[in-house]
Amino acid sequence: MENSENPSRAQLLLMIQSLERRVSELEDRCNKAEESSPLSEDELVWTVGNSSIAMKRDGSIALKAFRIDLSASGSIAVKASGELILKGMTIREN
Repeated sequence: MENSENPSRAQLLLMIQSLERRVSELEDRCNKAEESSPLSEDELVWTVGNSSIAMKRDGSIALKAFRIDLSASGSIAVKASGELILKGMTIREN
């Protein structure tokens, strides 16, 4: 058998150390994700800088940001069974 099929003890130790580092990095990422979006049965909030997306159990979604851009290669439809309110310094149509 070739040496690549039977790694030496030193190679195994290096592989184990590499895996331990990767596990530690993943644990750090998971902890950061939990801090930025703590799990709750009533609401899920993702926050990055000054922007956030909040989804609530009642079906409502709140977006907060300095600027929001929507684009689609097809169409975008907006439908409200209740009131639709547009507010802005200027509202343009083309």
